[in-house]
Amino acid sequence: MFVPASAVLLLLHALAQLTLRARQQAEYLADDLEARIGSTEAAIGGMDVLLLADAIAFWLDQQYVTAGTVHRATRGAGREPDEAVWERLKEYVASIPEHELERRRRVSVLTAHAEDQTHPPTHLRRAAVERREHHAAAIVLDVARNKEVDAELDPARRSLGREVLRG
Repeated sequence: MFVPASAVLLLLHALAQLTLRARQQAEYLADDLEARIGSTEAAIGGMDVLLLADAIAFWLDQQYVTAGTVHRATRGAGREPDEAVWERLKEYVASIPEHELERRRRVSVLTAHAEDQTHPPTHLRRAAVERREHHAAAIVLDVARNKEVDAELDPARRSLGREVLRG
């Protein structure tokens, strides 16, 4: 049984390697599409946020602890955990100075930072988007449509905010 099992495992490993390359190529194509639809600057900004994942996770952990403390202190008062966590997160990310982003970009080159093992390194994805033709946003929402989208997403945003803060 060892020989057939080894052969199957070897075949599965080979298939995984072949599909990994295709998945990484698809990621570069998705980045190009993102730049064409939302703008090159937005695509690059999104990749910069990927470099902040550990800082964001730490910030969310702090919010969880704070919400738990407030919830225990106000138990019985009918108070729900703060659902505005996403607005505060946006403010936190915006407050990170450019020099810290630049430092993280340099570190990502040295460490080959990637979202996970199936994604190409973030710095290579970013460089590929920067090298291509720069695009303005192809889809821009007017104020009214933006409010409609926000209203549609609001129940999910509030629910997820409560779940994140409750653990």
